[in-house]
Amino acid sequence: MIKMNVDRRDSEQVYDEQAGDFAAKAPKLLTWEFIVSPAIKKHFEPFFSSRDKKDIKARVEGCASGRDVATIVAGGIPQAI
Repeated sequence: MIKMNVDRRDSEQVYDEQAGDFAAKAPKLLTWEFIVSPAIKKHFEPFFSSRDKKDIKARVEGCASGRDVATIVAGGIPQAI
């Protein structure tokens, strides 16, 4: 296996340059619209329809644009981080 010495600043710079464009396009991506968003809505449905949802807290990992959290909060779960 070839091991390369990579300067992490390069990937940080690319991320910083592209983050704004991605955040603007994220809600319109086909993977979001047809796979991820419907999956969140399907699997969180028991929580969305719960009378005790004010007491539910959700921890979301890995959504830089915040669309997962926004979907969960829109479903009525007030504490999604």
